Amino acid sequence: MSNQEILKRFLLLFLSLMLFAGLTIPIYFLMTAGAKKDGPEVSTQPVVVDEIALEDAVPGMMGSSPVQDETQVLQNTTFMLNKGAFFGGFALILVLYTVYYFAVLRSQFYPFLAESNPKLLIFGLLPFLVFMVAELMEILLIPTHLTKRIASFTGLSFELAYILLAFFLFLTLIGTFMDTNLNRIIMMDGVPFRYTRFGKGPRNLVLITGLNMRTLKGAGLSLAWAYRIFMKEYTVYVMDKKDIVPEGVTLEDLAEDIYNAMEEIGIVSADVFGVSQGGMIAQYLTVNHPDIVDRLVLGVTACTLSNMTTEFLNRCIINAKKGQMEKINEECFRNDFTPEYTAKLKPVLPLLIKVGIPKSNTRFIRLAESIKTLDMGERITEINCPVFVIGAGKDKVVGEQGSLEIAEKLNCKKYIYRRYGHGVYTEAKDFNDRVLDFLINR
Repeated sequence: MSNQEILKRFLLLFLSLMLFAGLTIPIYFLMTAGAKKDGPEVSTQPVVVDEIALEDAVPGMMGSSPVQDETQVLQNTTFMLNKGAFFGGFALILVLYTVYYFAVLRSQFYPFLAESNPKLLIFGLLPFLVFMVAELMEILLIPTHLTKRIASFTGLSFELAYILLAFFLFLTLIGTFMDTNLNRIIMMDGVPFRYTRFGKGPRNLVLITGLNMRTLKGAGLSLAWAYRIFMKEYTVYVMDKKDIVPEGVTLEDLAEDIYNAMEEIGIVSADVFGVSQGGMIAQYLTVNHPDIVDRLVLGVTACTLSNMTTEFLNRCIINAKKGQMEKINEECFRNDFTPEYTAKLKPVLPLLIKVGIPKSNTRFIRLAESIKTLDMGERITEINCPVFVIGAGKDKVVGEQGSLEIAEKLNCKKYIYRRYGHGVYTEAKDFNDRVLDFLINR
């Protein structure tokens, strides 16, 4: 990351965090609007006292100031908050946190962790430290309106209310760290290459994804859950493609990106698991860099291009060029899964079809075009590591024949799900179990 890029991200984080801190001030007042006070009234007028008499009564002590008296009385005052205003303001802050987190925080903070540079990480954390100070100052400056009233409302002590509010400020930062531990970035020629890392097993598993409309940005938690079965035995790396894909990119180019990412991360060797287009990329990776692949799993993929696959790709590309991305999703749901599976999704299917539609279709089109460069032919026979092929009898994308052809050429272990389609890796409950069984039983 260049110094100019670091400064740009730092300033964006700093300014956006300060804006966020400013927006919370009126929300804090909203949370305490309409609070009813039950306690002694405090006069803010100066009180004239006989200092000599006071010193006689309490040697060495001076009279307390009106402000101190007010603070003491404040701590003995009970406030009844308006529940609608309080929870409404609290919900508003949560919405603000969520919008800010997805709109700015993840995209700007990730790169500070991408290069594993402690100095860069500290530099990225500076805006957060300033933000924490600003928020704490807000809380300290308006204790009458916020801290004491929340303390009374929740039944907490005056001091614990401060701790509760201070802890709330760290939630976004903690959430960011948890998420960035899963979602990571490598900068390749100034272009983000995203991958997800989870699990603490002693061995490495590289999972290469298939054709997708969007990047892996923010998908770490769902991927970790989907492939949680591998987390004990493996440290899992789910590999994406670059955020910006060049025109004319080939499957072999995408395989080189995976290889470069593995080198950057420090993966000397790994078991590789590729699904659909990911399986095609995995073949090129294994043929061109045999020393880096220990075992290979190829799911619902092919080594040569069939008419079925070409026709499917052409339909996708035509619809994408027309901007009809939802039509692509509709066909995928219709063809990839069994009627029983789609029936379960019927209540949320319209939403799922709309989710994941990218702002630009250029990346998707170029990745779809890259599949047309598939031509392993006899090169696939150069693969000499153990291979497991999984296919689907009702696959309408690459067909069952795609898996059978690979298994025949490599004379390797295979399994065909007869009743499932191309989405078998999602639908079949024992799919990952079969993969893990092959990988660990060497």
